[in-house]
Amino acid sequence: MKKYIFLTLLVIASMSLNAQDTIEMAVIKEKSYKPTKKEFTVGINLGRGTFLSSGSVMDGASVSGQPTYNAVNLNGNDALNMIGAEVRYFLSTKWALSFSGGLAFSNTPASINIPAVGSFPAYDAVVEDIRFDVSYSVGALYFFDYKKNNRLMPYLGFLVPVNHSNRSTFDPSVGANGELSLGAATVEVSGVGLQAVAGIDYFLTENIYFGLSIKPVSFMYINNTRYPAPGLFSRKVSNTSISSFVQPLLRIGFKL
Repeated sequence: MKKYIFLTLLVIASMSLNAQDTIEMAVIKEKSYKPTKKEFTVGINLGRGTFLSSGSVMDGASVSGQPTYNAVNLNGNDALNMIGAEVRYFLSTKWALSFSGGLAFSNTPASINIPAVGSFPAYDAVVEDIRFDVSYSVGALYFFDYKKNNRLMPYLGFLVPVNHSNRSTFDPSVGANGELSLGAATVEVSGVGLQAVAGIDYFLTENIYFGLSIKPVSFMYINNTRYPAPGLFSRKVSNTSISSFVQPLLRIGFKL
């Protein structure tokens, strides 16, 4: 009798272990890699930047009337060029707020020219060149529930890009007759737009993902204002552009 009881208990224990193993395998198989509510992700964007080109104030002896076009390049993208970062905040497993962009600043101080004296050479002036570029986008993304692969996260959304570029140049050269420059010439370029975005993320691990995205539709309004010198009239030029399926980007990111 004891023998049968022992065998019965052994069979029950074996069945329990098998059931536990099955449950654990199912849990592993259904493991979710997707961010959940109140989680953040941070990604590095690779591709071509969207900074606006400020250009120059003067075109020969006159104030330039050349507009600033949208800096979207349809073909020229560099997958090794880091153009900024993106932060996402998930309101739920399907909705996330997106904030991305970057900035750049450079300053070349001016230095006056020195004329030649005897056998000593002349030194050219160093033209002051100050540049400040900002490119940011804010928007919302909707993630689809792709059940065939829980590592994949396809999404659609919209972004509002806001760009600003400022460039100031000053030539401190003193002419042979003592003539001087009128002062610093400045270009200010501002742009705002609305873009649709489509993309897909693939989680390599629980916390690291690789992503691709593109803008199916992009609208930009850009205003360019040139000041040839302090106190002079400015020249304002505006430009509107609409493009489709541009700005392909690669992204490497992780969950915080």
